[in-house]
Amino acid sequence: MSAGPDWKTLGDEAVEITRSYLRIDTTNPPGNETPAAEFLAGILGEAGLETTLLESAPGRGNLIARLPGRANDPGGALCLLHHLDVVPADPSEWSVDPFGAEMRDGYLWGRGAIDMKSMGVTRRRRSNGRSSLSPWPTRRRAGGWAPVGSPNTTPPSSPAGTSSTRAATGSPTPSRR
Repeated sequence: MSAGPDWKTLGDEAVEITRSYLRIDTTNPPGNETPAAEFLAGILGEAGLETTLLESAPGRGNLIARLPGRANDPGGALCLLHHLDVVPADPSEWSVDPFGAEMRDGYLWGRGAIDMKSMGVTRRRRSNGRSSLSPWPTRRRAGGWAPVGSPNTTPPSSPAGTSSTRAATGSPTPSRR
């Protein structure tokens, strides 16, 4: 019987991917999502997914990644999506660089950390040497992400105490940032 996923390694990998992704400034306006789409295309392409990059305008990239299903699957198709852009972040209103992806006190700080940039990373994971898309072992709670492996959020398939990384905005008003 397989030992199952190495949740610590998967968690560490997700944090590093998220940090790299948060460092890409996709502030809208003007958007400039193409570098973020290219970044994700590289990761998903390495994992064996077919990727297509489309631009609605110069610099306004969109990524489509396809993981083929099984023929005649009665479950049909599933679409997982997230937006690549973020709203403006005035650095004078932040305690950290909004695009610095800084780790502080067990939290990951950056524009998009508790919004869709982290969601984009949570939907991609590797387990047992195979690539797959699935929810990451975290649970959303008011004001941010609960720690992976905390007593009230541990998924049944992951051991307790695997990782305590959470996301935070660094903004003085996290509920609105």
